[in-house]
Amino acid sequence: MSGLLAAWNEQGLLGLVNLGLAQFAGTDKIALTIALLTPVLLIFGRREMRYRRLLRLRNLIASYPTISERSRTGLDDYEDRNPSFEFVKSKYLADMQIELGDETSKANITPRDEIERAIALARRFGSMLEVRLFISALGLTILTYYGFANLRVVLLSGIETPFLPPKVPCPPGVASDQLRIVGSLAFAGGYIAAVRIFVRSLTVFDLSTSTFLRQTIEIVASVLFVIFTFKAFPDPFVALKDLVAGSETNAACPLGTISAVWLVLAPVIGLLPQSATKFVAVRVQSLIAWVKMDDDRFSAVTHVVPLDVIDGIDYQTRFRLEECGIYDVQNLATYNPILLHVETPYMIYETIDWVAQAQLCHTIGIEKFLFLRNYNVRTIFDLERAIDYRSRAEKDAETNDTTTAGEAGRIGSARSVDGPDEFDLMYAGVLLAPTDALKEVARIGGLQPFTVTNNAVTPGTVDQYCKWAFELIQADDDPPKNKKDKIKACVEHLMGWLADDLHIRRLRRIWQEISDDLGDRTTRIDKERPEPKQESKPEPKPEPKPEDSVQSAGATEGSADPATSPSPPGNGGDGEPDPKGPSG
Repeated sequence: MSGLLAAWNEQGLLGLVNLGLAQFAGTDKIALTIALLTPVLLIFGRREMRYRRLLRLRNLIASYPTISERSRTGLDDYEDRNPSFEFVKSKYLADMQIELGDETSKANITPRDEIERAIALARRFGSMLEVRLFISALGLTILTYYGFANLRVVLLSGIETPFLPPKVPCPPGVASDQLRIVGSLAFAGGYIAAVRIFVRSLTVFDLSTSTFLRQTIEIVASVLFVIFTFKAFPDPFVALKDLVAGSETNAACPLGTISAVWLVLAPVIGLLPQSATKFVAVRVQSLIAWVKMDDDRFSAVTHVVPLDVIDGIDYQTRFRLEECGIYDVQNLATYNPILLHVETPYMIYETIDWVAQAQLCHTIGIEKFLFLRNYNVRTIFDLERAIDYRSRAEKDAETNDTTTAGEAGRIGSARSVDGPDEFDLMYAGVLLAPTDALKEVARIGGLQPFTVTNNAVTPGTVDQYCKWAFELIQADDDPPKNKKDKIKACVEHLMGWLADDLHIRRLRRIWQEISDDLGDRTTRIDKERPEPKQESKPEPKPEPKPEDSVQSAGATEGSADPATSPSPPGNGGDGEPDPKGPSG
């Protein structure tokens, strides 16, 4: 305290600054710079990521206002809100304190106004949230400083310990040098792995206080694990040889160096995330008989469907989607296309098309998906329209006010021919067809599905079951005129439950609302432009005749209030002629 007072009395604030810098005179400037810049750059990147994505969200609702025009901050009725848009908006606005005013003004705030206020706040750096993030990163900052300071010393020494004769026990100083080298290499691997996770968290806007704390613990655990393992097995090859031979070699420092295995193994162990170590632990369970095992009989038929199967996704796009946590077709099928558009450089139509393809592939399987794609059925909505289709003429008849009753009856009666039964059978033959994966599942599980023929139940093969199911939907049990209706009902029932998943319903709503913004004219290339509605003009008032003007003037002079003035002679109170004639 006396030193602070002396520095303040001599040089004032400059003296305190010089005193503070003198305390860090012996510090490693490079390590200190890296330690401080790591959390600062991550927090700044998070703010910039929010700002850029809010801009994309604002541009989206400006181009397609139907997506958000019914959303209001103060409405109690959430029925008309688009949940997909609301989720994206809440993800980037949940932790921001936006002043919306009183309850009356909240109801009048549009989503665009709310996003504009969030954009203005996102430009500021140093909010309380960012302060909390930096405080949670203090442990990482201290660990990064000491880790890079030791790593710099190790690299400058050439990753070597002092020379010792062969088969000489390690002195304490040399042993600590070896532990420093191995620990520093493990820290380097752990730091790189943590930075990768930080960048991935930034990509999906998931960087939080728990992220900093978790990665700090992961780095410490990796370094300690490597140090303890190295202390137990300084040379893995010698330890393995002794284990096989049944002998034991005294601990020694051969030529005072570290085994080359540890120079590679130490950073690799640091690079391995916690999930990798858990995977190794699960695989080791197969060597222990008393541990409960996983049922991996069906691993040969439960492959992960890669993203490359989707039309328009190549290797580069696949790696970009993996940064958002989308690793396979199932992840893409259930992803929010609006969120994917906001968090990636891909446009909204592209993300909608990818999600619609993934939903079809995830629903019917990769074999049938690729088969139908060659028949121009690429998305889940293509299959839906191919099976349950309503003609444009019928839709136009429902929305066109000028359609006559005869035309509406003629077009409405065409409902039975708009969706040909041949197409229902064509696509039912694909959806109910057996595949090699289905046959393999039945073979591994010993499954023999039952078929019912003439009230006789018999087990059969997969081929027999699929053939029986296809024949069942077109069995001629009813009168011939109802056979087509039965086929149509069965196939559309099948399509009904296939297309009723929540993520498909969400995509359907986004599709419909964007279609509303595009307008009805876009349904066909030859659609005529609707004529603009002409506003009806008020009819001109007839010019008053001279005698009418005189009578009007007389009436005005005779009474100030027309409502209480007496009726003219010979007329009733409402201006009609008096049936009794003039009084008198």
